[in-house]
Amino acid sequence: LSHGGTQRKARDRSAAKRKHVQIATVDPLSGRPTVRTVVSRGFLPQRFVDGNYGASTSKEESCCLTFITDDRSAKFSHLGRGETQGCPIECCWWLDEASVQFRIAGRVLVATARTTDPVLRAAVDDVWGRLGDSTRRQMFWASPGAPSGEGDAEVPRADDEISLEASHFVLLIVVPDGVDELHLGGGQKRIVYRREDRALASSPTCTLNNLRGAVWSEESVNP
Repeated sequence: LSHGGTQRKARDRSAAKRKHVQIATVDPLSGRPTVRTVVSRGFLPQRFVDGNYGASTSKEESCCLTFITDDRSAKFSHLGRGETQGCPIECCWWLDEASVQFRIAGRVLVATARTTDPVLRAAVDDVWGRLGDSTRRQMFWASPGAPSGEGDAEVPRADDEISLEASHFVLLIVVPDGVDELHLGGGQKRIVYRREDRALASSPTCTLNNLRGAVWSEESVNP
């Protein structure tokens, strides 16, 4: 893992990527929190943060987690529908083999095929390009949460009909500003990492630029 400036062994990073993650959002209308389990789509490549997404071949990863969803889902609505960037989110990542929990707090950037920001649009193409056809087809299923048998399913029959532009695909990029690392079992310990530019992270105009030159603090606290 590479949260808050921490560095993990390659084996641990590989194992973490196979895990599911819980993410919590807040319904802006009712104020009620909602938590669900999602599949991590890996860390956003660092080249998107650096602005060299078009030319760089670097495989370095940033500290931004990525997830995907459907633009008809509740979480898409909770996170501003792409009209408002920087909505708050918290992720909880439990690594069973190591008995370590990561709580990752931050703001979300939402991007779709209709996003006009060139960096975010390039990130959409990057993640979509790494998905298998079976996952891409899910973005044409009937509306999430609609009664069974109802909805507007338009699943493509042929692989060449699976179009990003026609899909309901959404990319979620979590820009972290705080990480709480808790080791359970024998020798319990807890470490809290904070981004020092938290004022920027709390802004409704949160962008990937907030991470350029960001400095993280590290503090050991009681479990």
